[in-house]
Amino acid sequence: MLKGVVSTSVFLFLSTTSAMAWGSVGHAVVAELAERKLTSVAAGEVDKLLGANISLASIASWADDFKFGPGGEKTKRWHYIDIDFGANDTNWNEECGLTAQGDCLPFALKREITALGDKGASVFARAAALKFVVHLAGDMTQPLHCTERNGDAGGNKVTIDFAGNGPDGKPLMTADAKPLHQIVSFHQLWDETLIDAHTFSFGAYVDELELTVVPFVAAATYTAPTDIDDWVKECHKVGVRAYNLLPGGASPVAVGADYQGKVQPIVDQQLAIAGVRLSAILNATLKAQ
Repeated sequence: MLKGVVSTSVFLFLSTTSAMAWGSVGHAVVAELAERKLTSVAAGEVDKLLGANISLASIASWADDFKFGPGGEKTKRWHYIDIDFGANDTNWNEECGLTAQGDCLPFALKREITALGDKGASVFARAAALKFVVHLAGDMTQPLHCTERNGDAGGNKVTIDFAGNGPDGKPLMTADAKPLHQIVSFHQLWDETLIDAHTFSFGAYVDELELTVVPFVAAATYTAPTDIDDWVKECHKVGVRAYNLLPGGASPVAVGADYQGKVQPIVDQQLAIAGVRLSAILNATLKAQ
């Protein structure tokens, strides 16, 4: 289903700050994909919690804003889990130790799903849980939210010089017709830059994914918290691939259209998977009782 989707222009810019999660465009894509697959019952419950005509895409990045506001400090670590690139297994207990900034992504997502499904809780509490679930389910497929290498904080300490192609398939250029070089972290490259370089509109990107990727993504079900454990393992494996495809060289590492072309199908797939899984979570959690 489609509620209040507004095409949003994406402007490319130079930045050295690290982004959070998929970035607002990526999270909007995930949320809109999920919303189109909600059952009528789940969609009705969403309306009760958020208000009529408020789309999931419009609240998909709320959790990123919240963590920087009053009371949000304890949720900062909820958005990721730094499993080392070379880990032979994905036992993340050590990475999830509770700190003043929270524990970690899989633990947080499980808790918020439980809170969302608590029909005895207040509308306010369940609405907040819904906002977290929508966001964290997206984080769960961003590969650098599940992987780090040599303590680089999910690629945040790796500097990239990106000069790739735009949505039209042609090299990104500056106003004076020179190649556009964007200096970003490896993490931000995946959070925002690759997505921004691919599309002008999150709505158009959703339409594209529904036609070209979603039909080939395995149907998802959510039956138990252990499903999330499996999803973390899969996310980590994709993160290892993202690192393995990264060119060598001194910092800033030069990344161009070649890397972009290799990983764009991975970006597309991860966003599609997130949308399908989020819909499964919401349909299972918000079903009639």
